[in-house]
Amino acid sequence: MGKSGTEVWGEIWEMVLLPEFSQVYHGQEAIFSDDQLLLLTRNGYLEETYLSWSFSPIRIEDGSIGGLISPVVETTVRVLQERRMLAMKELGTEALKNHTVIEACESALKVLSRHNTDVTFGGLYLYDDRTSHFQLQSCCGDRRGSRLFPESVSTQSTGSWQFGKLFDRKHDHVIEDNLETRFGRVPGGSVPEPSTLAVLLPLCIDPEIIHGALVVGINPRRVFDGDYLAWLDLVNKQIISSLSAARIFESEKRRAEELAEIDRAKTIFFSNISHEFRTPLTLILGPLQDSLSDASHPLDAIQLNRQEIIHRNSLRLLKLVNTLLDFSRIEAGRASSHFENVEIGKVTLELAGMFSSAFSRAGLEFSAQAKKSGMAQVDRDMWEKIVFNLLSNALKYTLEGSVNLVIDMDDTFVTLQVEDTGIGIEEHELSRVFERFHRIEGSHGRSHEGTGIGLALTAELVKLHQGTISVSSKFGKGSEFSVKIPRKINMSKVIGAASSLIDDEASDDMTPKHASPYIEEASHWFTKKKESQVESKLKVENNVQVENKLKVENVPQTRHKILLVDDNKDMRDYVAAILDSDYDVCVAENGLEALELVQVEHPAIILSDIMMPKMDGFQLLSALRQDKKTSLIPIILLSARAGEEARVEGVEVGADDYLVKQFSA
Repeated sequence: MGKSGTEVWGEIWEMVLLPEFSQVYHGQEAIFSDDQLLLLTRNGYLEETYLSWSFSPIRIEDGSIGGLISPVVETTVRVLQERRMLAMKELGTEALKNHTVIEACESALKVLSRHNTDVTFGGLYLYDDRTSHFQLQSCCGDRRGSRLFPESVSTQSTGSWQFGKLFDRKHDHVIEDNLETRFGRVPGGSVPEPSTLAVLLPLCIDPEIIHGALVVGINPRRVFDGDYLAWLDLVNKQIISSLSAARIFESEKRRAEELAEIDRAKTIFFSNISHEFRTPLTLILGPLQDSLSDASHPLDAIQLNRQEIIHRNSLRLLKLVNTLLDFSRIEAGRASSHFENVEIGKVTLELAGMFSSAFSRAGLEFSAQAKKSGMAQVDRDMWEKIVFNLLSNALKYTLEGSVNLVIDMDDTFVTLQVEDTGIGIEEHELSRVFERFHRIEGSHGRSHEGTGIGLALTAELVKLHQGTISVSSKFGKGSEFSVKIPRKINMSKVIGAASSLIDDEASDDMTPKHASPYIEEASHWFTKKKESQVESKLKVENNVQVENKLKVENVPQTRHKILLVDDNKDMRDYVAAILDSDYDVCVAENGLEALELVQVEHPAIILSDIMMPKMDGFQLLSALRQDKKTSLIPIILLSARAGEEARVEGVEVGADDYLVKQFSA
């Protein structure tokens, strides 16, 4: 107070204040200046400051200007905070664009180079613990490889950046001075004076582990105080966050690539093994079919029954192999499709008719209707598999009620809907219905057997028709599958190795090529209506050998009873036939039925499959062990899971023994 303006504002009086003072003093209106950059020497160095002030005239009695009033407010702190927060915002925005660690390093230094008033120079190093060197990733400007930013710096270095000091946990940063001595004249960023001070900040992506270091040049026109350091710490944490996100992204990308490679290898394996399976299957099925149809050398009843079992299960295995082969071809992009014009309604109803007897045997109402029919372009083999998979799925999981198929079309699309009143699908499982190998746990269908690829294959076949498939369901009430494909195929968008369009009239050949395996498999989901429990204990569903039955009549009534539990009819028949000569055998299709039968038959031993609908073998075992009346009955588990680990698991849950399929008499 009381000092002259030239004395108080010596650095800026002549160039900044005097002109404005003169303008107002000589009659101009008041002048206002906000957040003006002024370089003042008030702390022993040329300091960057920001001030807001005004010059207003003071008029005396005659109206003339007798003096001026000039209030001044320093806004340096606010201006610096706003500028530095802008840098933080830009760092955060750029971080969202990074997919690799290198990108994260480069984008961070690119932002800092735009804010070269607070960061006069910068470099980012990552630590290689194998060599104990910090490797340069990015730096501001074109100084890469210079004395200021060498490509590699040892932790033992004294002539360059002293990164080794960062490993001393007593300090969360290292201040480097005397820069000119080691690096020569260093840049001052947006100011002409060289920087004389730098700060090293550790990059710790994982706590307590140094992964790198950030080098930051300090503005020579600002004192390096607590606020400056706090901001640099925020910058450092933002860069750490960006690097961490980039590392996670790279890790996930590598994992996805590795999984994709495994997936490709698995697809090739399935393709190769499927081809290998088909040769012996052909040599099994060919002679079998010749034997079964040989009228000149007919088989006796026992041999006929045995070969029919082999034939049915060979067809089932062939269906599985063909499904795997189809899937592997699609996955590898080698699926070939041959589209032709067909009367889609007529073809679909013909295919649906193949399942009518199966639905009737299951006690289900079945209807198939074509609301509108016309020509559409489909691959006949693929369309058969789409229809058969949807119908067999509905049959498997509809225990009572009805299944309805509707085919409809408009000028552009064909729509196929299969609706059932089955067990339904829980809401959280709907999104995974078409995933390959996914099976819904706890679903109670007619059989627990299956691979989890039927609907996945169906979805892929629909895609090859340039269509979509969807499902809606209410748990406990039923499901509806809907397929929508275009009537005309866009050949330029066909997926696969080889495709063709037979642009002729509809083919007269309506014979389904893939019906037999589906119908055969479905037919063994049903057993005859149960007789009384007492009658069923000795009747082994059409598979007991004649000579064994004769032996049974002569065996004393002290024969032990065995309860056999398996959801596969052929397996029940086969095992029962093995045991029937020495034991009374009663059979059950699942764990729930077995629990009821135990109370009636009081078996001496129980043989149970593990994977069954309604109640599996482990659940049956648990229920029997918890009941005092049945807790001591010996239980042997039967399973297709081989290996010592599976055997140990079976014994650990309380089984007395564990038999691995296959086995024989």
